[in-house]
Amino acid sequence: MDQIRTPGARELIDRAHGLIPGLRERAKACEDTGRIPEASMEELKDARLFDITKPRRFGGLEMGWDAFSEVAVKIGAGCGSTGWVFSVLGQHPLLVNRIGIDCMEEIWSENRDALIAATKWQSGSLRKTGGGYRGSGISTFGSGCLHSEWVIIGGAPVEDSDEVVGAVLPMGDVEILDSWRPDGLVGTGSHHIRLDDVFIPDHRARVPGKPPAGGIIDAPLYRTTGLGVPFGLSTVLTGVAMHALEYFCDNMRDRRSRDGAPVADIQSLQMRVGESAAEIDAALSLIRSHMRSLMATLEGLPPPTGAGGYEHGKWPALTGKGIAGGEWPAPGTGDDSPHIAVANSMTARLAYSAIERLSYAAGASQLDHDDPLLRCLRDATAGVRQYGINWDVARTRSGKSFLGVG
Repeated sequence: MDQIRTPGARELIDRAHGLIPGLRERAKACEDTGRIPEASMEELKDARLFDITKPRRFGGLEMGWDAFSEVAVKIGAGCGSTGWVFSVLGQHPLLVNRIGIDCMEEIWSENRDALIAATKWQSGSLRKTGGGYRGSGISTFGSGCLHSEWVIIGGAPVEDSDEVVGAVLPMGDVEILDSWRPDGLVGTGSHHIRLDDVFIPDHRARVPGKPPAGGIIDAPLYRTTGLGVPFGLSTVLTGVAMHALEYFCDNMRDRRSRDGAPVADIQSLQMRVGESAAEIDAALSLIRSHMRSLMATLEGLPPPTGAGGYEHGKWPALTGKGIAGGEWPAPGTGDDSPHIAVANSMTARLAYSAIERLSYAAGASQLDHDDPLLRCLRDATAGVRQYGINWDVARTRSGKSFLGVG
């Protein structure tokens, strides 16, 4: 592992690109076993890709979301499930920073490579007790939990109050339920998590409006106002689409039709390839233009308020920039901005469309379950159904914002 020299963004992107062949070789095993192969996880760690968003104070590189998104595209081009887990886990230093330095000290003081999954509360409740909270319940969709040492439990209600708490727990304190049985993104292992009378100390709980324990680390990439990072998941699907296009073309160059004619000479097939290539290029353009604008905005922001910590609702009023540099009329520097969110969702939609078009053109000869193109389609079908990139939700929010409705 590179312990001395600090790699730059270009080097990290190149490292990610170099992992693609191995990730593709292990993609079937990833899907068959329902988890990322350990060899793949070790490669990601050895290349320091999980360090991109981690604070320098804890051995990270503290880079930008623009570099992170380029790496996520590359990993997605190798394996959709591995790219998804990388992108999800790689965003979580943003969330634990909001919980506070004391929490981060506990997570990374003994294991600098510790990874943190995250889930959404489904049932149960917490109650306030001396020094923290205690409770039981179920939280859902813990992508990457099989490879994590910690888990964030989001949106847990507190009994006899209006309080909703985010909490961080070691994986040893919870039970992973065998609940993830999808057709796509199988290897993400996005299982539910059970809590059984667990204790969460105050320094590992995030209460809106309460300064984080120990303050936070201020850096541009942590100033985004959204809970999630824009394009964090659509980048992965864009990488999957790039793999689909490459694989499709490799298989069609020498294929012959039933009458012996080269399939590559068929105009309708050429048109499908060209249109899918254009959609992938458009998806990449959306990612890169918005991520450049995002990082430029974040770098120009003042430190957050609240004794050096994140104080909910007290970020400066912001306006996001469109691709052409025009000012959008809504605030936000993350997935809370309806105009960034709709571009994020459109990126995923373009990637899915590119894959679906190629899959149809491949015909019945590529319907084998283990065919990489069909795996790309399954992963993209599962991916576009994720709420954060749902097309109907995103375009509705954007339209309402432009119209000044609601």
